[in-house]
Amino acid sequence: KLDVSGNPSIMLPSSLSNLLHLDLSGTTLISSKLGTMASAKTLCSLSAARCRLNDITDLLAISYPNLIYLDLRDNRLGPKLEIESHTNPWPTLGQLLLGGNTISSLILKLPDNLAVLDISRNKFQRVPEFIQFASFLHSLDLSNNHLSNLPVFLGFLDK
Repeated sequence: KLDVSGNPSIMLPSSLSNLLHLDLSGTTLISSKLGTMASAKTLCSLSAARCRLNDITDLLAISYPNLIYLDLRDNRLGPKLEIESHTNPWPTLGQLLLGGNTISSLILKLPDNLAVLDISRNKFQRVPEFIQFASFLHSLDLSNNHLSNLPVFLGFLDK
């Protein structure tokens, strides 16, 4: 486990090949630095909360076959965020935390084992449509958005 949270100008090493858990929270990580993490194929947990990220294109381009937990809360992501990949870069992802950004539109195509989705404290005016097919979710946080009504399909989710 490597925790470098709260170090504003941290430089990542060029090789992170055996790392399981990485906490970059509170660093001034820019999205181009995410590309240096391509060697971290064993990564299970990545926290990049409060990193001032406004783009995660580089992160989406990297395959993390063991990633279970991804925390991108309190960044500058939005207003539209698409996490859709035919190659499925995060096949084992179980928790995705996107709260506290400026997302108003989310297109998400992730594996069936995603159990926790936090999209609280964003700018959603309606519940994203993909959620009606997300019967794998155990926890969905929609709090503190701009929702005016809830769709009927929320009452039919399995969990």
